[in-house]
Amino acid sequence: MAEVHRQIQMQLEEMLKCFHNELLSELEKKVELDARYLTAALKKYQVEHKSKGESLEKCQGELKKLRRKSQGSKNPSKYGEKELQYVETISSKQSELDSFIAEGYKTALSEERRRYCFPGGPPVRRGQEQQRLPWQGVPAK
Repeated sequence: MAEVHRQIQMQLEEMLKCFHNELLSELEKKVELDARYLTAALKKYQVEHKSKGESLEKCQGELKKLRRKSQGSKNPSKYGEKELQYVETISSKQSELDSFIAEGYKTALSEERRRYCFPGGPPVRRGQEQQRLPWQGVPAK
């Protein structure tokens, strides 16, 4: 009985070592790499978002200046075409920013799915297969 218990204990320890080496250490590496990647991706997203936002704000500011100029002018109709161009530019920049944000959400969601689905991969299946191993060497009573 003591010998069987010792064998089971040794097999259990071996399984735990394999579990640590195959799964936990791989997960630690993956988490570290993911943290680096996500930091870089966030920084890139923020820079691009800021750039697009500043471009939009600049156009809006220029449109405000033009409208003030046209209100103080004796001939406001001469600014109509230029004002229309600014409105179209602002509209296109706003839609560009909106699509950029939507694409960012999609990317973030797919990255999150990819990260949370990792533990269901091959290492877990190996662990499930090895779960049956300790009982293979035990003689039936």
